[in-house]
Amino acid sequence: MKPFCILLALLSFELTALTITPTVLEISTQPKMSAQIRLENTSSKQTPIEVSVRHLVFDDGGSFVVEDAENTDLVVFPPAAVLDVGGVQIFRLQWLGNASLPQSQSFFVRFTQPALEMPEIIDGTGNESGSALAIEIHYNALIHLSSPSQKPDLTLRVSSEGVATLTNRGDRYTFLSRFRFLHQTKHVLEMPETLFGERFIPPNTSVVLDSVSSVVPGIYVGESR
Repeated sequence: MKPFCILLALLSFELTALTITPTVLEISTQPKMSAQIRLENTSSKQTPIEVSVRHLVFDDGGSFVVEDAENTDLVVFPPAAVLDVGGVQIFRLQWLGNASLPQSQSFFVRFTQPALEMPEIIDGTGNESGSALAIEIHYNALIHLSSPSQKPDLTLRVSSEGVATLTNRGDRYTFLSRFRFLHQTKHVLEMPETLFGERFIPPNTSVVLDSVSSVVPGIYVGESR
């Protein structure tokens, strides 16, 4: 099939659009603590939405896989909704599990628009050429969950070749922009995110950063700022 025929079919198919606010949430395991996500239907069609929770499992290098979390204690209400054109739905999130966790956890709250059927693709002669396609649309909000007693513990090791390895030995996630780093020579990286970019650092992980030749080699101790 010619590419322009596919493009025309896609352009003629109106996808439902949702606006999610916020897209990243940090919530506590403390009892009675809750959070909200706001969905607005900015399309021209009524939109049904189903909600599910996915667990992000990180390896030692900071990479992750997404797993189903059907039995999770992170509860989202309502579990489904139908948004009218211009309509708004507030979804409430609450942790119903143990207030003390071995380490912080991260989740996707997934808002799914059930499969929509695209129209038959029309070729250059005006004839249908292929069966309709069913498309399921997902919108994700990222949730970081932690206990009040948990803390990150960051160190930055820079080799003589300029390779930087960021290690979090703590039991809580953090972001690079929340720390400064102190070298034994009293050299300070006050805003490390300007050198390495903003980074999310899961608990008990080591992440290799981009090489930066301007940083003094050695071991830096992280300090919250």
